[in-house]
Amino acid sequence: ATPPIADVECNDRPSNGDAAPESEDEFVGDPPPRSFRWLRNCAFALILLAVAITLAPFVLPSFQLFVLSLALVYTIAILGVNIVMGYAGQVSLGHAGFAAIGAYATALLMTEWSVTYWVALMAGAFLAAAFGYLLAFPALKLGPVYVAMVTFGFGLVIFLIAQNWYDLTN
Repeated sequence: ATPPIADVECNDRPSNGDAAPESEDEFVGDPPPRSFRWLRNCAFALILLAVAITLAPFVLPSFQLFVLSLALVYTIAILGVNIVMGYAGQVSLGHAGFAAIGAYATALLMTEWSVTYWVALMAGAFLAAAFGYLLAFPALKLGPVYVAMVTFGFGLVIFLIAQNWYDLTN
């Protein structure tokens, strides 16, 4: 008899004699854990990347710094898409609208009300998250196809507001 799943080691195979498994699906248990060496290499790469990004404003000319800044902004946006579409399994097409809300809120707080960068950044993130919650609360009750349509429409509405509300967006 095959032991229960909880009692199976990572490298155990199904008990079908000495025959090799026909596919990867026949292996039982979790995959083997990653080694400490892999973790150490990832940590070293992340520390090296953080140091390079920290030193970039002192080393790079203005155009290359601008390109690096855009790359970092797009990386953050892609991480948000990965969380919603990859991990949560929801199709969301309005991420640009949420990013625009956070960016405009941060910029307006810094320029009009002289709020410090970190406070303005947190306030912009909170405002974008609040809009996301207010949009997701009713939209998630509709179903996955409608979530995609609602978020796409939201992104278009935010684009039209940013394009036509001159007093707010200048």
